[in-house]
Amino acid sequence: ALKSLGQRTSFTMLASLAGRGLLLYNPSCSKSRAALVLLQKMQADFVVREYLKDPLSTAELKELAGKLHEKPVGWCRVDEPEWDVRFSGSDEDTYQALFEYPVLMQRPIFVRGPWAVVGRPPELVLALLGTDLPMASDQVAAWQEVYRIDTHGSQARVALAPSLKGAELLADSFEEKRHHQGYFVRPICMPGPVSLRSQA
Repeated sequence: ALKSLGQRTSFTMLASLAGRGLLLYNPSCSKSRAALVLLQKMQADFVVREYLKDPLSTAELKELAGKLHEKPVGWCRVDEPEWDVRFSGSDEDTYQALFEYPVLMQRPIFVRGPWAVVGRPPELVLALLGTDLPMASDQVAAWQEVYRIDTHGSQARVALAPSLKGAELLADSFEEKRHHQGYFVRPICMPGPVSLRSQA
């Protein structure tokens, strides 16, 4: 059974649960289901919130944007018909549209501590599972680059992770299902928090 904190679970309440994650989940979405399977396989400590049944408040949406380090338009499903109905360009209008039409929110999104990531591809949720993940916003992250080497020896970034252990989990998961020569991890200097979205 899915672990859930029930209706109106706020990020503030989640923050008091000692590093537990939150999966913003849509059961009809294949990537949401894949992210759920990955988290369960890793025996992660997390709860599930079906955001279509329990929409995020505008305050939570603004907090989520801060955790994602992306403007709200960056994690909207702009191909949905509701997008044309509500979008006018400003962040405030986008937050209101996401609140009124939660179907506009990209999915899945995994939240842990001061971090969040859109799980596209689903493996990106693993980047936040490291036991060395900084759990306070004022802690400095040990940023890592996950990169691949193809059969011709070319290198390409796959993703960024704010902890070494999370990056290693991510690299191992990619290597299990991809056909490149290998996935590797190396430290990288970042000027500050950035979006964890795949760079490939």
